[in-house]
Amino acid sequence: MVEQRKSAGMPDQMIEIANKLRTTLITRCQADNWPQPVLDCYAKATDQQSIRNCRNQLPPDQAQKLQAEIIQSMTGGAGAGGMPPGHGGAAPATDSSATPPAGSPEPTTPTPAPTPAPTDDSPAAP
Repeated sequence: MVEQRKSAGMPDQMIEIANKLRTTLITRCQADNWPQPVLDCYAKATDQQSIRNCRNQLPPDQAQKLQAEIIQSMTGGAGAGGMPPGHGGAAPATDSSATPPAGSPEPTTPTPAPTPAPTDDSPAAP
């Protein structure tokens, strides 16, 4: 898959990302002993959606381990590597329907503190 795209002028940064993804997929496949239909699915995958469809065929615990390792690999994990230059260090887009790894904190959005409104009994400005 990577070699085909490289010959089509695929940028070096994309080749690096594809290689990281491939390494992660192979590692999880070997560790978890994926079933043949999932292997066949990945062998035919050509884009993000087809890769996501293959991951969704895994048992939930294996799919969660895979997703966590993909994120770790793409964001550099414990300070190793990270995203290629020009990506601002942002995490890659993930499947919004994916379940976060067990024990992950729920995402929160900070709420700014309200600004107190002036009252009639406030001292007048000089």
